[in-house]
Amino acid sequence: YRRCTSGSSDEPGGGSSFKKEQAPQSQPLAKAQKVTISLNDIANIVGTIEVYKLDKERVKAWTLKAFKVNDYAELSEAQYSRLLDKLAAFALDAGINSDDIAEKAKEFEKSADSVRTAAQYADGREYHDEMSHANLLSNEAARYKRIAAQMKKSLSQETALAA
Repeated sequence: YRRCTSGSSDEPGGGSSFKKEQAPQSQPLAKAQKVTISLNDIANIVGTIEVYKLDKERVKAWTLKAFKVNDYAELSEAQYSRLLDKLAAFALDAGINSDDIAEKAKEFEKSADSVRTAAQYADGREYHDEMSHANLLSNEAARYKRIAAQMKKSLSQETALAA
């Protein structure tokens, strides 16, 4: 509603009234925008490539050929999921399996626990530095666990599709 004034002050509200105003017409979208993956997803791709010890350039070349994109940031959610599955397949072809990655995660966890134990006897800045290092190791363990789980998921989906 829009407030309108009239010359008469006899009307309630001191000469003003309200008239219904039409909403402006919405503009049609010029082009539907493609929903792309997040920066965390891109970091996950790069980290997965590192964990699997894959050739980054070969993965980029496959991504360009398969999805017609020059950068991971241009991937859709579906393409991102498919790429993670393909990375797991590449890793298997290279002789890497999810149990090896899960074992590496356990090693990082053990190291983090060891550093935390040593930090109990440290003072001030040394304690802070050791706890920061332990947190980095824990984060790395979590990353390896996540990648191992993704690999298992990808393999189970492939097995289900083959059956």
